Amino acid sequence: MQEHASFTALMLVVSAAFLIPILLHRFRLKFMPVVVAEILVGIILGQSGLDIIHPGPWLEVLSALGLIYLMFLSGVEIDFTTFSKKGKGSGKLPNPFIISSLIFGLMLGLSFALAELMKWMGLVKDPFVMAIILATVSLGVVVPVLKEKKLLNTELGQTILLTAVLSDFVTMLLFVFYLASRTEGGLSPFWISMLLVFVFVVYFLIKKMDNGKVYDSLRRGTTQLGTRGTFALILVFVVMAEALGAQAILGAFLAGVIVSLLSPSKDFAHQLDSFGYGFLIPIFFIMIGVNLDLRAIFNDPNVWMLIPVLLIFIYIARVTPTLLLKRYYSWTEAASSGVLLGATLSLGIVVATVSLDFGLITDSVASAIILVCILSCFISPIMFQRNVRTILPENPRVSMVGANTIILPVSLDLQAEGFDVTVYGAAQNKINEEEHHFPMIELDELSTESLVAANAFEADILVLGTGNEEKNLELASFAKEKGVERIIVRAELPETHSKLVEEGYTVFSTTTATRVLMKSLVDNPEMIQMISQPGTLQQLKVGNSLYHGLLLRQLPFLGDALIVKMYRGDIPIIPHGDTKLLLGDRLIVSGSSENIEMLRNELG
Repeated sequence: MQEHASFTALMLVVSAAFLIPILLHRFRLKFMPVVVAEILVGIILGQSGLDIIHPGPWLEVLSALGLIYLMFLSGVEIDFTTFSKKGKGSGKLPNPFIISSLIFGLMLGLSFALAELMKWMGLVKDPFVMAIILATVSLGVVVPVLKEKKLLNTELGQTILLTAVLSDFVTMLLFVFYLASRTEGGLSPFWISMLLVFVFVVYFLIKKMDNGKVYDSLRRGTTQLGTRGTFALILVFVVMAEALGAQAILGAFLAGVIVSLLSPSKDFAHQLDSFGYGFLIPIFFIMIGVNLDLRAIFNDPNVWMLIPVLLIFIYIARVTPTLLLKRYYSWTEAASSGVLLGATLSLGIVVATVSLDFGLITDSVASAIILVCILSCFISPIMFQRNVRTILPENPRVSMVGANTIILPVSLDLQAEGFDVTVYGAAQNKINEEEHHFPMIELDELSTESLVAANAFEADILVLGTGNEEKNLELASFAKEKGVERIIVRAELPETHSKLVEEGYTVFSTTTATRVLMKSLVDNPEMIQMISQPGTLQQLKVGNSLYHGLLLRQLPFLGDALIVKMYRGDIPIIPHGDTKLLLGDRLIVSGSSENIEMLRNELG
């Protein structure tokens, strides 16, 4: 009978997890993070509300797995490539990583000072736990808001993002090491060092194995080697962390860090997200709400004081350091950046839950922390969106290397369609500036050094179209290391063409292009006519999180624009009304320039 009740409670929790996003979309509650809604539903169904769900063996196990998987995805979410990126902008900031490190250092120091003040006020007994709460930032709230405001690739957006990434990584490690120090026979500094070294050893081993063709073939089909390996990796690190006297959440987090360092494809990362956020993680958050005891808050007068003080201190700890940005931005932008960083959700709730299990805080204090985390996730996005303007999308910058009869005419066509184009050619003293209208910069030589000096690699799209294939290969390799988003390489030799395709470059050759065009003129002349007309076919990318998971027939603003094809990674999709949009999807769209541009601004 007890097992039947446990399955009934599990059914109710899973059903609630299924209905929550549907109801949020139906009632247009876009301002509310799904995680917050899951906790609120748990409160309604749990001991503080209707009391119809009670923890059982199945729910406890799945909730624990949800916590482990959440910490794994927290590690995966840390994009280490952001440390080498510089956002687009006017070059105001000296270096986003340096300024972010300074902001986070001040934020962490201020958090410990405020936590000690809370202890002096008699509100908490363990200031370290409160310092972690005050310093942690929710990446899951910060990233979607920055994307929606088109700020993610700007200097300001990169600074906010890097601060959040540093907070997520450092506070997680500090908290776990603190727990180990409070546990009898906990992790010693030596074993901490060995565990971190082991992370890099495993990373390099997997990286080496990942280059093999056997593993590449096993990743496809029903074998799904990548997914199996990921779960094996999580369990290896979880078991190892617990065996060494650390916490399972540290092992899961480090496993996520390894996966992040491996730079998984968007499709694979989405696959990992789908399993976690589609099943295990919602159970964890709903059970947080189920176990939340609001009565304990109302019965403890000290907790009444703790809630407003903690909420105010969170924003003091975040806004004060970000005022350093006043040197580069307005007061509103600097202060609003701190307000957005005040969003404290997943890790804050994890810290409260684990600290309660360890007896570091009382049940009423844990409930108060969770309540403050929920409030911060309402306040921060709304205040930031009201005070910081949306960045209008910039024209894509295209660098074209090689001034020849292929590149030069195309540069003018792209300019006419709104692209910011620059052609880099070797100086030949044949063309004077007054005699042509090409957007060209002449260099003494097309070497890596001269192109770097001319900012040729600071582009969204790089076209390498010189007649020297070795030069094209050399520049393509350098551009890839520099993190150029799209690289198009000219290669006429079949063996070079195949090699570049295998390495992930977009490749063109005049021979292949002429042959395909001639065949298409015979087979499908109308298609070629449509493609050759300016502006009739364009590619858009889904970058707005508000449209993630939306069906195509639910798009309200298509006008005469028609989505003729979609690409998810390298997989082509024939779209229909029930096709779901996912972040990162590339859409091939036909229609008038006005409607296509409106669609681009909305989805991007």
